[in-house]
Amino acid sequence: MSEVLIPFAIHRDNHMVEVFDVPRGRDCNCRCPSCGQGVIARHGQKTVWHFAHDPKADDKPYQACELSFFSCCRLYLIERALAGELSRLSLPELVVAERIGKYRPILKKGRVNRAQKLEISEYRTDGPFDLQARLGNHTLAIYIDYPGRLPPDLPEDEFTGVLAVDITQLESRYRRDPERQKRILPVLQSLFSDSPDWPESIYWLYHPRTEAVRAKLRNALLKEYDPAKDQPCFTSQSRRRVPAFNPAPPKSPQPVQIRESGPSGVFRCLKCQNKWKGRKFLHATCDSCRTHLYSQFHEHQ
Repeated sequence: MSEVLIPFAIHRDNHMVEVFDVPRGRDCNCRCPSCGQGVIARHGQKTVWHFAHDPKADDKPYQACELSFFSCCRLYLIERALAGELSRLSLPELVVAERIGKYRPILKKGRVNRAQKLEISEYRTDGPFDLQARLGNHTLAIYIDYPGRLPPDLPEDEFTGVLAVDITQLESRYRRDPERQKRILPVLQSLFSDSPDWPESIYWLYHPRTEAVRAKLRNALLKEYDPAKDQPCFTSQSRRRVPAFNPAPPKSPQPVQIRESGPSGVFRCLKCQNKWKGRKFLHATCDSCRTHLYSQFHEHQ
């Protein structure tokens, strides 16, 4: 089994922990969150601290562990959210645009949601998404996004919004600068609170007001749109008068000049010494060499 760098593991008390929370080596008393095999905690000086599968473990799985860095982080993020450690959440601004017209298009933008910061008192995991939270009469669903993962079907009701939290940058930050070991929980808290260090890592997958805003924009565009004005635009250069095209009269056909066949005589090929009779301009090609380049002609006297 190839070594997998695991940032989190399940402690014997069944809670996920970071490698900073446990002693080094097998004394960490942890197992892999995916395959259940025992892991060891590595606190190195030149490599980033991590858990690794214990090559001497007695509980090796029948199949190779398919745990990835991102799936492991997703499990840890969910557990920390349920524990109330990711209560601060920033909702990003959502702006949509509609346009009408082909040659002189009109564009209008509308705001669906203003950027705002929330304090989430409680998360749940009883829906099709990773996390859910109640916001008054509405439900905010959170989908943890990373490469290779496909989201479930989006809702079609007016009471549920879906927010994506992209953790793709987390891996590079985890592996960067091993000598400056940092816990990942504060990094996740920074991500949820929309720190400037995480541009566009939180975005809307679905907002229940999006279609209503788009419909309003389309109606406004239809009132302003004038098909008569939506015509191809011409530059000043294209408006210049173009001189009329007066093609020259066709030339009268010239009679085809037929070259004379030439006098009769004897040909000799200087290459193969073949000899034959014929006209000077018609029969110069040697039948053996298939070329006229070596033919020599002698006119009959």
